[in-house]
Amino acid sequence: MTRLSFNQWRNSPDALLQCVFLIHFLFSAWSELGRWSGSALTFQNTFFLLTLLWALHEKRSPTPVIIAMAINLLCIVLDIIVIALFYPKYGNSTSEFSAVMAIFNLILRVVSTIILFKSMDQRDELDGPIPRLPTQTMSTISVSGLPNNQPTNNNE
Repeated sequence: MTRLSFNQWRNSPDALLQCVFLIHFLFSAWSELGRWSGSALTFQNTFFLLTLLWALHEKRSPTPVIIAMAINLLCIVLDIIVIALFYPKYGNSTSEFSAVMAIFNLILRVVSTIILFKSMDQRDELDGPIPRLPTQTMSTISVSGLPNNQPTNNNE
C-alpha cells in the first residue's frame, strides 16, 4: 500500500471536492445541534452530501457534479427560507450556535458552488467530446427509400 503525501493529495483533482465535503459535513452537523429548524436542514444537507460522495466516487463523469451543484444552488434558497422562518429568537446558546453554523454553511455554499463549477469543467475536459452516432442526411435518401446513386426500375 502506497502512502499519499500531503503534496500529492493537495495536487489531486479531487482534493477540493473532498474539502467541500468535509467542511459541509462539519457545518451541517453543527447546524443540527439545535432543534430550531426541525428536519428541514437535515433533508437538504443529506442529499447534498450524498451527491458529493457520488461525485467523489465517479471521478470522470461530470453528471454527479452537475447534480451536486444544482442541489447546492437549491439549498442556498432553502437555507435562506429556513433561517428566515425558524431562526431562534429566544433560544438557548446551543440553538443560537447551531443557527450561526447554518448561516456559515449558507455562506460557504457560494464558495462550494464555484468549486463544483470548476470541477465540472475539469471533468468535461477529461471526458472529451461527446461521441455522436452517425446520421444519414436527407440528401442521401430518395423518396423511394433507395439511395440516390442507385438506379430505380420504373417499369415494374
